[in-house]
Amino acid sequence: MQEVVPHFSDADRDRFDAGLSRVFVDNYAAVPSESIRRLLALRAAGVIGVLELGPDYDMTVEDGRTTMECAGETHDFDIFIDARGQKPLATRDLPFPKLRAQLLATGDDIPDVSDDYTLTAPEVAKGRIALAALPYLMHDQPFVQGITASAEIGRAVAAAATKPASRLRRRLAWSAF
Repeated sequence: MQEVVPHFSDADRDRFDAGLSRVFVDNYAAVPSESIRRLLALRAAGVIGVLELGPDYDMTVEDGRTTMECAGETHDFDIFIDARGQKPLATRDLPFPKLRAQLLATGDDIPDVSDDYTLTAPEVAKGRIALAALPYLMHDQPFVQGITASAEIGRAVAAAATKPASRLRRRLAWSAF
């Protein structure tokens, strides 16, 4: 499925995400049974609270306290451990203002990367900036998770970074940013 999903239309991707994707989700957040027993013991002792959120909830964080509203109830926490997993991010979420503006100017909501994870646009960044952060890759590669995938991405980025740059690209590097 990893090879097929990037070619889905938006409608097909929405359908896949709403249904069939659940069959392929690996349980990276699985906790060993001993840890679960400890967690349940802490809960039984009143030390911690565990809240199943479901798909419909609101969360607010104010003055270090987290408030969760779900199923018509409000829950307040002094300490909140967010175990919801990473969400896919888009170009608008990039924390680098100039790069974000350049990528948004290409008209793509999601940055396109090549096989070595370097950007394919805009021309000034093409092949020069690697975008290997998993939340930005998850749109086209929903299964890109875990140590193995991260190691493969790291190897690809390292190979791209050690390629000799052309004279033109070196000159652009000094003038573009």
